[in-house]
Amino acid sequence: MKLAITAFALLLASASPARADGPKNRWVAAGLNWVLPGAGYAYNGDKPLYVTVPMIAGAIGLTYLEQVHEFDDGKRLLDHDRTAFAVMFGSVLVLNTALAIDAYREAGAINRRAGARERTAWHFGAAPTRSGFGAMLGRAF
Repeated sequence: MKLAITAFALLLASASPARADGPKNRWVAAGLNWVLPGAGYAYNGDKPLYVTVPMIAGAIGLTYLEQVHEFDDGKRLLDHDRTAFAVMFGSVLVLNTALAIDAYREAGAINRRAGARERTAWHFGAAPTRSGFGAMLGRAF
């Protein structure tokens, strides 16, 4: 539990919507969102923190209830009610998979936007020529 809280605090400190610029690894975004929903979105930086932070907090709460919490009789959810555990586990698995796919696609969209900006931006370049050295200003398409 301490590890989850530490990871959550580090993620909050490093997550910022301004980080959406630049290429993103789609598999890292998907993996983060699959393990801890909202973390892949924070990595991408495209969604605001008021979306990612509650997702991460909810994931930590569900994990605690599913794996750690002991009820009054001293049993955890799996020992207490196998059906409830199976429903919660299956629901979280489906949700995490859907969010991982979404983060993967979001990272791809960020990469396409970054690539489009690079291709249509004005560039200044210098290159050797026969007569010495030349400069060029233009657009790359």
